[in-house]
Amino acid sequence: MIERVVPEAIDFDSGKLSNLPEAVTKKENIAEVVLSAVGWMEREGMDAFADTRTHFFGAGMRAIEQDKSQWEKLTAVQVVALLDASVTQPSAYVPLEPLDGSATYAIQTREGGKGILQILGSTDDGVKIRYRMVEGAAVKKISQTAP
Repeated sequence: MIERVVPEAIDFDSGKLSNLPEAVTKKENIAEVVLSAVGWMEREGMDAFADTRTHFFGAGMRAIEQDKSQWEKLTAVQVVALLDASVTQPSAYVPLEPLDGSATYAIQTREGGKGILQILGSTDDGVKIRYRMVEGAAVKKISQTAP
């Protein structure tokens, strides 16, 4: 499990945090900022973005909302099965809210990484999250031994 405060952008697969470049943030209108931010995130492999500490959204990923209790209950195999069975398609904009500690999601990144994400809250420093990514070999080993 990884617990982080995301100041702006995060790549769930690598754990890398990043800030938007000034070329994106200095746009005149909000629509241009959003379009530029999503394009930058795609190029840089970033999966989610904390916008003004009041919004957190994914880009180019899938997120399936779960009950908060699922954080403790879902196994790696169950997360994979849930995502594999879902018809939810990747989206350029995926709201990951609310930021009050009650939002939990099964996620799949644009690169194919799968895991579970919980949003714990928001501070002046960013959005506080915790997440666990599925380790491919562990799921493969379990699925090979299943009847």
